[in-house]
Amino acid sequence: MQDWQSRMLASGLTVDDARSWARRNRLKINSLNPERLSLAQSASTLDELDLVLLEAPIPAGTHLDVLMANKPGDVAMMGARPIAKSSPATSPSAYAGLVFTALTPCRMLDSRVSQGGSGPWTAGSSNLVKIGPYASGYASGPGAQGGSATSCGLDALAGPGQVAVIMAAVSTVTQAGPGYLTFFPQGAPNPGTTSVSQWYQPGYVQTSFVLIPTDLVGTVAASGFTSNATEVIIDVVGYFIANAGNGNITLVQSTASAGNILKGANRFIHNFGSNNTFIGENAGNFTMTGDNNTASGSQALQSNTTGVQNTASGSLA
Repeated sequence: MQDWQSRMLASGLTVDDARSWARRNRLKINSLNPERLSLAQSASTLDELDLVLLEAPIPAGTHLDVLMANKPGDVAMMGARPIAKSSPATSPSAYAGLVFTALTPCRMLDSRVSQGGSGPWTAGSSNLVKIGPYASGYASGPGAQGGSATSCGLDALAGPGQVAVIMAAVSTVTQAGPGYLTFFPQGAPNPGTTSVSQWYQPGYVQTSFVLIPTDLVGTVAASGFTSNATEVIIDVVGYFIANAGNGNITLVQSTASAGNILKGANRFIHNFGSNNTFIGENAGNFTMTGDNNTASGSQALQSNTTGVQNTASGSLA
């Protein structure tokens, strides 16, 4: 351990940082098998040693790195090393005041050809990650990238240009060698090792929970850079919507289950159908095929189904 502390000092860490690193990793170093211990002994840099320890068993009571943020636009990884990793947003104000929505885990991308993908990401490449929403899903059509045949729920919950950041479980498999992934908005500069999403080693399926910022343009997209060749799988588990803190309330087009303001369990404000507007408890309905109707008041136009260009005001109107 003393030898590694000396290496930490040689890498530029302060004495306190080197001692702190050594205390946090003592149990992991002691648990290394002979093969990985030999790799650790030959590590010449802190990054190489971190890669060795990445696959070491995590002893009980170890304090894990956690994602911390004062606001989602300034997400930082607070870990064992003194330098925080920040989200590479090119326009910080556009990523401020975001609101998180959880999703049922859904496969958005799978690079494996057997799963419909285009093949492994090659070493040193930046790769397009389509986020959408895509109503046709991620298995075929404009959003195709080896993912789900569904939209992962995004088309019902978010409109074009609204998804600022997705939260995803990102897995690497069949890695050609050790390396790292980083994600950044499509068209933005590659942040390189200043914002690493996952360090990986060959021979393992490795999964990390990652925040992926988008370009906030149309069917939003991101870029994923890999330093070595690897297959990549992305399962989205939630997203942060943009412009949620500007004083506006943004709703998608009303359906029976989304885009409505409710009073308890009852519809209160919605625009179900084509060019319809309904204000009032249980005004209008979610089966109407008629268009250009306007109603205000409790249960106003509640029974209308195919009528068009009606105007009603008052309870039961």
